[in-house]
Amino acid sequence: MPRYDDKITAFNRSIIREPSGRKIVRTSLSVRNLAALNHDLSLDEANRWIRLNARTFRDASTEEDDDKLWFQFNPNGGFSMSFPSPAADYVSATLTADSICGLTSNSLVIQTSEGAAVVDQGLTVRQGDIFLAILDGRSYFGKILGQAFITHDGDAIEGECLDDDCPVM
Repeated sequence: MPRYDDKITAFNRSIIREPSGRKIVRTSLSVRNLAALNHDLSLDEANRWIRLNARTFRDASTEEDDDKLWFQFNPNGGFSMSFPSPAADYVSATLTADSICGLTSNSLVIQTSEGAAVVDQGLTVRQGDIFLAILDGRSYFGKILGQAFITHDGDAIEGECLDDDCPVM
C-alpha cells in the first residue's frame, strides 16, 4: 500500500546535483521513482505535488510539456517541505547537566562523598532551604530552622559560629 512519505522519498531520490552545484529534478524521473514505491501518478499530478510540497524548487522548463525541469532556487535555505517530519515526534533533547540541574552562571558544582551537588550562589537563603555552609573549615549541607543550622546528619549548630565569619553558599 502506498504511503504519503513515499512521495517525499521518491522526490529526494530524484534530485540530481549538477557539476555547478545546482540541484535539479525531472518530473519523469520523480514519476519513475514513485512507481517503484507503488504510487501511480501522471506527470501532471507529480508536477502539482512538486509545486505544492517542494517549496524551494521552481519550474525551469524551456518547453511546454509535462516533463518539467525543476531547480532549487535557494540552496542556502535548504530543502524545505511544507509539512512536519514524522521523525520529529521521536526526537528527544540531549540530557546534559545544565538541563537536568538547571545550571546558571551563578551555579557551583561540588563533588561530595555521595556524588555531586549544585549550589546556586545567586539565591537568597530562606527558612527551610537546603544550602552549603563552611564552618571551621568543613563544608556542611543543611537547613536554617529558626536560629539554628541543622546539618544533613541532624546536628544543630547554633550561636556565634553562625555570625558573619560563616560563608554560606
